[in-house]
This record gives sequence, C-alpha cells and structure tokens, in this order.
Amino acid sequence: MSIIIPDTEDIEKLQKRFSEALGDEYQVEMYTEVSSSFFFSKKNVFDLVIFRNNIPFVGIEYKGFARSIHIGLKPEWFYSKFQEVNLRYGIYYFGKENQFYLWTKGEYRFQVFDFASIINAIKQDVPVGERLCVDELAVEILGCLPDSIDEVELHNNLDKLFVEGNIIFNDSTGDIEFKRNIEDSFFKALLPQMNVSKVCRYTSLNNLFLLLEGRHHCLCSLTCMNDIGETSYADNWLGYGAYAETYTTIKDNNNSYILSCCASNKIDDLTMWRLYGQNAMGTCLVYDVKEEFIDNDSFFFAPISYGQSENKHEELDFIRKILRWKKNGWKFKFNRWHIWKHFFKSYLFKDEQEIRLLYIRSEKSDIERKWIMDSSNSIASSLCLFEIGNSNFPLSLSSAIIGPKCPQQASNIAQFNYMNVQQEVFPFKRWNKAITASKINDYR
Repeated sequence: MSIIIPDTEDIEKLQKRFSEALGDEYQVEMYTEVSSSFFFSKKNVFDLVIFRNNIPFVGIEYKGFARSIHIGLKPEWFYSKFQEVNLRYGIYYFGKENQFYLWTKGEYRFQVFDFASIINAIKQDVPVGERLCVDELAVEILGCLPDSIDEVELHNNLDKLFVEGNIIFNDSTGDIEFKRNIEDSFFKALLPQMNVSKVCRYTSLNNLFLLLEGRHHCLCSLTCMNDIGETSYADNWLGYGAYAETYTTIKDNNNSYILSCCASNKIDDLTMWRLYGQNAMGTCLVYDVKEEFIDNDSFFFAPISYGQSENKHEELDFIRKILRWKKNGWKFKFNRWHIWKHFFKSYLFKDEQEIRLLYIRSEKSDIERKWIMDSSNSIASSLCLFEIGNSNFPLSLSSAIIGPKCPQQASNIAQFNYMNVQQEVFPFKRWNKAITASKINDYR
C-alpha cells in the first residue's frame, strides 16, 4: 500500500480548516520551525503550528495512510518530535482516513479524535473532545461485551445503570466514572446471580475449637489463601501485573480479609468434606446471612466468578475491553476495582463454588488484629477477629456439623456442645443439638 504524501495544497486546506474552526484567538502557520526552550538547542519543523498568545501550542504533521498503522505500535517514534520542543499538544493527521491522532504533553500514547473533538480539546485545553450522551456511552460500553455473553438479563441489568446522574465526566482528565454505588452494582451484575440467606464453611476441627474458645469470627488475610495466584489473578488478566512485592499492595492485601463460604446446598457434602473439611475430619459451620449489614463499605458479600477455561474468563475480558476503550479522548475508569477484583478466580477452583465475605479494614478500625504463621502454607499472615456478640457482623452462626471421619466423633460432639453451653457461640434449644454429626456414613 503506497504512502500518500500531501502536497502544499493539502496542507493549505487543512490550515484553513483549523483557522476557521479556532477563530482569531489562534494563529495557524505553515512549515514553521519550533525551538526547545533549553537554549534553543533543538529545532523541529512542522507542517502546521498553532500559536496561542504568540506561543507555539500545537504541532501538526500531515502524513500518509500507511504510517497510521505504526502509530499505535511505536508511539514514541511519533510523539518524540513534539516532546523535544516542549509543545503542549501534537497531532498527526492521516488524510485518507480522516483521522486525527492527538498526543498530550506528559503522555506516552496517542488518542484518536474526530475534527470537532480535536478543536474542542485545543480550545478547552483539555485532552478530550465532546462528551458522549449517556445512551451513546451505553452502546459503546455494552458493545465491549464478548459475543459469547448473550444473556439478556445481564445486558438489561447493565443497561439500567447508564442513566443521567449515575455517570461522572471529568473534563480535566478525560475519565468517565460510575458513582460509587453504581460501580458496585456494575461489578455485582457480572458475578453469579443468586439469593443467599444461608451459607456454610468447611474448616478444620481445631478451628471449631478456637471459635468456641475465643468467641471470635476469624477472617484470614488474602495472603494465605490456598490459591497462590489469589491476590493477582484478576490484575494479571487485565494486564496490570501482580505488583506482588510493592509495599502498597502488601498493605492492601493485609487489610483485606475473607471468609470463604459456599451455598447451603453444599452443607454436609462429601466432595466439600474431602476438599476443604480436613478430609472429612473437620467441621462444616453453618451461617445465616444478615443482608442489612452488607454495606459495600467495609463488608462485601457475593459469589465468585470463575473463568471458563485456562485462557477464557469472559467477565474479565469484558472489563479489559472497557479499560482499553477510548472515544474522543474519553476513557472509562473504575475506582472500586481494588475491591471487586477479589471476586474473580481461576477456573481451576470452580468446583468450590465459593461465596465470599470480604472485609476491608480501615486504618481507624478498632477490630482486633493478630499475626500467625499459617500452618497450611507456612506464610506469615494477619487475622481479623470479630467478637461473636458483634451485632454488625453480617453472618450469624446457626450450627456446626462434625465430619464423618472425625476421630472420636461422638465424644467430640458431646464436648463441643458442652463447651458451647458455657461459651454461648451457637444458638440452641437443647444443649446437645447445636453441633451434630454428619449424615454421611459410608466414607472411610
């Protein structure tokens, strides 16, 4: 494909177009040299230069069609010419495509603009063009949904979020954002949909003992999960990288605590006993969900989204496409990603069907925290301890089941029930009915 080289007449037409659109406040000159301010050591000539208050403001290069292919691959080859002479903006115009590629000082990439938006960006001195109306924005963002996601209900639930009042446009940065509660609704819509009033959690027999002895709900930080990619899976999928050793990420992970549960249909389930209940020697704790205390401020509660395969996670692909979307300099930004990224996991763990309680501990929190050396993974980890009587905790213990392979099962059940009478952890009508035996009898 041949390169289209503009002649003087082409550049004169573009000069006239800019001059008429910008008005008298700006001067548009052809074949003008611009010098860097550092002792005029660097000089570059541009096809057009836009002056504001007699100061070079925008450099414009009129290029052929073929070179536009490379501007996204090697943007530094193109913006360096503007950067060297300290221009505020630089524009490459590809005539046959009628596309304007705008570079802004301090940036390392170009954004594609139409002519009206490029004029608006120059006049407003902001790197964005005209705003999209909310309906147009909805079409653009929902257009990022992978073709394999054809759920009408999901599409409708997302579409309902795009109304005036839910969207924030930041003219100074070019960011489009949801309001905080709307962003939470966006991420929840991408997770499995279910009404949950009761959940269960499989754990070791020793953890049941510690629960009764200490009278605390114990939430472990993200750092000692059995999935070694737990803290970085979603970030890696989007291309953010794991940032595993940065202080900020380590701090965030040690202030993010989870209680891994599953739906009530998994209560006393043999597969769950084998995988998560100490090979059927542990316990299954049963909780009632108190929805009124799931505030999406400190506590977040939702089912986990698992990938469809090792190389496929449709919901994360959708989020990634949104973050790569740009229109007239506008781009979408998620402010709550640092929270909701913890509700996406590898397909390798899909059998667990986790429903997760996530607690984000603030610096002002008075909830007790302690450190342990995790016995399963040999990782130093912090724990958050919520007193059983803490009325704001969104899960309420209702009962416990002792695994079918528990040593001295009958004696342990009696002892734990008596202990519960003293400690008042589980509710009971009869002293020996709060903690019971598994109904599975044929597993050894």
